[in-house]
Amino acid sequence: MNSIKAFIYLINLKHFNKQHPENNNIKLTNIRDKYMEVWLDNMFRKTITKKEIDNLISDQYDMFVKFIDKISNDKSLVCDNNETLTYEEKNKRLEAFSVLVESYDLRELGSVDIAKFKELMNEVIIDCYNMTKELHIK
Repeated sequence: MNSIKAFIYLINLKHFNKQHPENNNIKLTNIRDKYMEVWLDNMFRKTITKKEIDNLISDQYDMFVKFIDKISNDKSLVCDNNETLTYEEKNKRLEAFSVLVESYDLRELGSVDIAKFKELMNEVIIDCYNMTKELHIK
């Protein structure tokens, strides 16, 4: 899975999960509009699309960093879902997440590849639009 797909997968898992409609709390109904809607205070409220997408990406990035810290410091080879890993599998996952985090190091703007970040933002925007339509979020 490439890094863009990883971000999109986690955003979909959290915000566009059919098994958890209570988390369908963002929607983008017009891909050309500079606004999207976010569930706040028991209603959808308009917000600036690029700002919200940046927040979604930042949240997933933080999750990746926490996962790397956890798996790096954890001597256990058992995951949260009780899956048992070999040392090789654990190191392979750790390396994959580390590469992903290095690709989008949001802590220092100078280290971000601007073209790559814009590509990620555009892909997340397209996905949010498509998932809003697919799930018929109103």
